[in-house]
Amino acid sequence: MPSVYGCPLECPVSNRRLCGGNGHCAYDPDKSAARCFCNKGYSGSDCVVASTSTVTETTTMNYSPALLGLIITLFVIILLLIGSLFYMVRQISAYKEDLANYQVLKGSPEESDGPTIV
Repeated sequence: MPSVYGCPLECPVSNRRLCGGNGHCAYDPDKSAARCFCNKGYSGSDCVVASTSTVTETTTMNYSPALLGLIITLFVIILLLIGSLFYMVRQISAYKEDLANYQVLKGSPEESDGPTIV
């Protein structure tokens, strides 16, 4: 609350300001009473104690081991698929260069399963 007059008596007034001007007075459901919630860099019951060390908040990303394993597995599968595709393209181009093997691969009508007349 911005005014001293509208706040419960539990919140202290320091330097003629509610919560020392460095926080706000609000109801704390854990304590079932009103108290000062201090801004960053201030502490104490009336929020007048300035913190000498500023704590920097670091955002850490916590990945699940199962998710990490799934990502690695998918990456390996994709690499294997790309590698096998590359291998197949090389094999087909090698068959195209060798005409006899390409005719077998193509299934040309020159080859027949019937008897050959000599």
